[in-house]
Amino acid sequence: MIGLSRSRVFVPGSAVLLIVAALAPPASAGQAATVSLKGCTIQLVEGQPAYVRRAVDDLGAVIQMFTGARPEVVEVRPGSEIVVDRPVIAIGIGTATELTKGVLFQKHADLGEAFVIHAERRDTSGSGMVPLVSIGSANDPAGLKFGVLVLIRRLQVSPGDVRIDVPLTVEARPHIRIRSMYAHLHWAYNNPYSLRTWSLEDWKRYVDLLAHMGFNCMQMWPMMELLPHPLSKEDEAYLKKYAEIIDYLHKQRGMKGFVVSCPNNITEDSRGVPIEKREYFDFERLLDPGDPANLKRILEHRSDLYRTVPNADGYSVIDSDPGGWKGSPASAFVDILAGHRGLIDKHGKRPAEQPLIYWTWMSWGTGTRAQNIDDAVGGMVDRVRPPWMITVFWPEHIAACEKYGLKDKAIHFPYGLIENEPCGPLTDLRIELLKREARWPIDHGLQAAQGNAQTPLVQLPNIVAYSMVLWGEDPTDPADGAVPRLARGLVCRDADIVAQGWMSLTRENAEESLGLANQIRDLSTDETARGPLAVIIGNWQKRVLEDLAFMLLIHGRALRFADASSDSADHAALTAELTDYLLAVGTWLERTGYHNRGMIAHKPYYDPVAKALADLKARLGDEAIQAGIVQPAADAVRKKVDPKFIDPVVRAICGKP
Repeated sequence: MIGLSRSRVFVPGSAVLLIVAALAPPASAGQAATVSLKGCTIQLVEGQPAYVRRAVDDLGAVIQMFTGARPEVVEVRPGSEIVVDRPVIAIGIGTATELTKGVLFQKHADLGEAFVIHAERRDTSGSGMVPLVSIGSANDPAGLKFGVLVLIRRLQVSPGDVRIDVPLTVEARPHIRIRSMYAHLHWAYNNPYSLRTWSLEDWKRYVDLLAHMGFNCMQMWPMMELLPHPLSKEDEAYLKKYAEIIDYLHKQRGMKGFVVSCPNNITEDSRGVPIEKREYFDFERLLDPGDPANLKRILEHRSDLYRTVPNADGYSVIDSDPGGWKGSPASAFVDILAGHRGLIDKHGKRPAEQPLIYWTWMSWGTGTRAQNIDDAVGGMVDRVRPPWMITVFWPEHIAACEKYGLKDKAIHFPYGLIENEPCGPLTDLRIELLKREARWPIDHGLQAAQGNAQTPLVQLPNIVAYSMVLWGEDPTDPADGAVPRLARGLVCRDADIVAQGWMSLTRENAEESLGLANQIRDLSTDETARGPLAVIIGNWQKRVLEDLAFMLLIHGRALRFADASSDSADHAALTAELTDYLLAVGTWLERTGYHNRGMIAHKPYYDPVAKALADLKARLGDEAIQAGIVQPAADAVRKKVDPKFIDPVVRAICGKP
């Protein structure tokens, strides 16, 4: 029987620590092993903010998921004695204070959120080597929060046990202060793909997921432009949800929340259509802000946002797309910005700390884009009371930022880097691209960065990759890059199959993709294979795997048609392959409900078929392939799938408008 070890440790004011202590057989300090946390208890130093306690709750939930027992959490005072008679996770007491005095914590200390995880074996009582895993964060609860969340990711989980490697040292700090994701609600399609359909609980689990990925901010577009003034009871209830989301960001995850609106767009009558179903351009009306009555009306409509959601950490206004007015000068847009600043000052909970954010985009004005951006930014500096911030991406944005000395107020917002918009909800892996491009704000000394995703559930690998770059990590690492890391979070076994599934979308091997689709579909139905992220995102875990299998099916069938066309197969064989492809695409689009621009625009799902049809057209002529292959396949699928999901795809793959 292993003897008990007693250790008395103290925490100085300069450090916040998490210690994981567990019993293990005696071994040399350098010997690699894993330590079981089964049956552990958690000691939490009193006074921690709610978001640290929530991270600890996540840790306990993951341990319970795999061991069947939720650890007891006991609040203790700093310096409390740790009695190691069973595995213990002690948060806020420990011996790792020296770890927080290293170079990591001195370099860019102003960024905050740095932490160290250190695992070792130590003989504290002469009774044997006791594994200790410590997490230190220099007087920064946010760093402690991320340390706990990363500890969850480092756990080795399997049905019946949760283990961690020793020895282990992980040092991490973000390379940029604000790391945000933009939640885009423009397009109306099915739940859970379209964010406009999300319930409050859906939003909460997305916030939870972003926190686990390493983000500390989220921007939302509540679609004020589609809410007539004054608000109906239904629209007011919808809008209040965003105030609740921001409260949740603040209290449960220690994150910021921004909201965004358009410049001069309103809706006069919802016509009884619920907000989830309002097609944006069917309802939008643009007003000329150069008319004082119109400007007043625009701001009356926007006042509903500030009265109903007064707790945001920033309010963003885009200069166009959607929005704008032909012939209107940049000064008219500055009038809009000034009006929004006045609404923040009137209704905001903390106006001195709630910046107006100018989302520089296509520009507003009568000159060139560069002139318009310069005039608008200069006008904001001259006429709009701070605080304010601006987004930058294109050279014109950056030039204005530099001219007016706003680098410390700039948010790098590379719109479309993670996912094109608008586009069909299909995964388009961009890991290498993100590794190159997402570093720009770090290399140029900016303090904030923001990515965007129209359909987050199908772009998770890219979202993970974006966050990894902002933390100074390599998203292409074959062992712990974005794809393998996400796969291990989704499943506790066969993660390599899930990772290979995503990577197969970048290759041209039909049988590989179709085989992996079947394997991943089976994993999606196996509850014993669920990984730690299932605790965070619930049944979305199953949905993500199902969707990956579906996309592999589309990709595989696209490649099969391309292979058949190159083998000079007869029309009947090509029609059968094209029918299979169109049926997979149409069924997917019915599942997601997406019926707008770019329904099948991404290369893995579109290019093989479009290229094969172009080659066949060159050999046989358009009339022959339409009559002999394309239309028979389309006619067969229209009998099974709503034609609105098939006809645009057929036109697209045939290169027709």
